[in-house]
Amino acid sequence: MEIRENIKKTLNFVYDSWVLDLTIPPLAELLGDSDFREPHGYLDFYQRFFNAQLGHPRNIFTCKKFRIEDVYENQDEVFYYPLKTNWGLNDIFQKTDLPKSINKCLRECENIKVLFIREHEPETRPDFNALRIYCKKYKIPENRFIIISNNPRIDDYIKEYKSDFIFHRTNLLQMTSASVWNELESEFVPKKEGKFFCCFNKSPKKHRIATLMELNRYQILKYTNWSMLFDYRDGKETEIDGMLAEFEYYLGDITTKKADMDSILSGGTRKSDYEKNIEMDGWDFAQKHKIQIEGAGGEAGGVMVPENRENFEQSYINIVTESYYDDNWDAIHVTEKSTRPFFYYQIPIIISTKGHIKYMEEKWGFDFFRDIIDHSYNDIEDGHKRFQAAIGEIKRLNKKHDEIKKFYIENQERFEKNKQIVQNLPNDDNDLKFFIHSLNGLIEN
Repeated sequence: MEIRENIKKTLNFVYDSWVLDLTIPPLAELLGDSDFREPHGYLDFYQRFFNAQLGHPRNIFTCKKFRIEDVYENQDEVFYYPLKTNWGLNDIFQKTDLPKSINKCLRECENIKVLFIREHEPETRPDFNALRIYCKKYKIPENRFIIISNNPRIDDYIKEYKSDFIFHRTNLLQMTSASVWNELESEFVPKKEGKFFCCFNKSPKKHRIATLMELNRYQILKYTNWSMLFDYRDGKETEIDGMLAEFEYYLGDITTKKADMDSILSGGTRKSDYEKNIEMDGWDFAQKHKIQIEGAGGEAGGVMVPENRENFEQSYINIVTESYYDDNWDAIHVTEKSTRPFFYYQIPIIISTKGHIKYMEEKWGFDFFRDIIDHSYNDIEDGHKRFQAAIGEIKRLNKKHDEIKKFYIENQERFEKNKQIVQNLPNDDNDLKFFIHSLNGLIEN
């Protein structure tokens, strides 16, 4: 469906907390004013981004603010109670309930919906179940909730439980990161000068540390350009012996793993081969490293982290440690980490939840080079076995440097096609169309 030049839409937002004529974002008073935000900036971003990327009209939405009583008095209009947050649903409902007046309105009025927006993270099975329990507890129809998140498995949850929740998987992470890379460019380097593998890590999550430990154990780190920008211990004087048990889920028998953990953690911050001079500012990169770009990439927020092309262009295989791994999440969370290797002409091995790779193949058509890489590790249900199978494939590839290098040179066209898929990701405007056409009750002027 096209986005017409003269289209105008009105979104009616409901607020339960007011200071005179000023609104307070829902739940901000209860759970932290910096974690719950107004939705207007989110909608404005899409308009700015797609105006720059595709020339879509700039001022599509008019956002109006209402009180709860307006929902009762205007039954022919649809209203939205907006939760724009980085909190998961499970975390929210463990801490608090929605205001009683909102619960009552959701039960009694068919013309109000909760618009839950958590675009950078996936709502997992525990989040989904928490919402189901909440609706049952307060007798709220499930179709009062719209979930905007980055986990396609929610569609499976809905079918499994025959739920009436409304779900939209957002493309935001894919389109924004690709728009930044499009401004920076990349090139195919037939004969690379860097190390065979690369593995970059910022947030020190357990599966990332476990990956580095196993690479160290099998003498693969010496062939790997790797980073660990923040110490897993976060400055705490913690003995290695007391930490080993945390990694049994990934490593199995941990009795012989102390030396590998000590080797990884005792060195503290580790920067990649091409970022030795990078400076950090707390948990972020120093501002001077974030170059300014224009176009859609600039509207997307610009360069959030330093994009050193050599880090990627000079290695053949990118060992991607995705944001989510553990089985209990039952989620697929494709971030920029998984699409970046394709933009930089690399072969990815992705340490992630089950089904991650198949989803990327089916959703976007990426070529994962299965004729030379065995990605069946990502199909394994059990988290420990899946992790060890991925490490096993890396070990196998480490014995095939020459074969991979030959394959790389002979298959440039396939790498170019993968890059083209990434370059086209910012042209997917389904998120914007969802807000314009799919939200029930949008009023066309």
